[in-house]
Amino acid sequence: MEIKTIGRVMLNCREMAATDLCTEIEKGATLSASQEKSICRAYITQLSDTSLNVQGNAVKCISRIGSRISEVQFGEIANKLTECVVKGTEEFRDIYATCLKTLISEADETFGKTLCNCLLPPLIKGTEHKLDTVREQCIEIANEVLKRFSSVLAANPLALNKDVLMDNLIKQLPLQKPGLRKRACACLGSLAVLLNAKQISYIVTTLLKNVSKMRLDISYTYIEAIGAIASTVGYKLAPHASAILNSFKEFCDPLEGMD
Repeated sequence: MEIKTIGRVMLNCREMAATDLCTEIEKGATLSASQEKSICRAYITQLSDTSLNVQGNAVKCISRIGSRISEVQFGEIANKLTECVVKGTEEFRDIYATCLKTLISEADETFGKTLCNCLLPPLIKGTEHKLDTVREQCIEIANEVLKRFSSVLAANPLALNKDVLMDNLIKQLPLQKPGLRKRACACLGSLAVLLNAKQISYIVTTLLKNVSKMRLDISYTYIEAIGAIASTVGYKLAPHASAILNSFKEFCDPLEGMD
């Protein structure tokens, strides 16, 4: 296997070398630690290649070998993909994000702490990005991390800045893009598992304060957010049950008398 080839030479050679090397790894090729490191670094380099074809091919190869590399290299690749989601080309953002979500879903449970430490800070920062598409992808990927490694995060609370993520998610709820609002609701539900009573109270109070002030579709988004939280940690909402029911009553009254 000519590892160096995938980092240089002509376009076709870079693509072919990357694909051939990936195929050999899938067949069970034995790699030393230094070889594995060189291969992963080469794929990481290709994610920033001037050719979109080479970038796309590198993403496909990374998805194929993710389950066959060590924790350290796995973390480096995941970190680079996160950078690509936030700062990469719009054309490939969905592909980067899909690859990253695949890696998260297939990661060994023992990789959890490494992945949380390297992924969550840039993803949370990405939820403040000026572009809706970047915020949307960062929220969706963060949600995957929260769901996949909730037990890891519960045991390592400093790995996640809950207050910042919570506020950033709430800020998405009144925005125009329905997909962004929907992903923020889902992520709030996953985040709620890790929140204490004071943080839950803050979310509920903030949502209920605004639910009647918005146009109808936005109000329903706030209701959806509380529903997402209730679906994961309903018992934590018990102290707020009366306030929630009173706030939601006005949205139920217009339906009376309908079939």
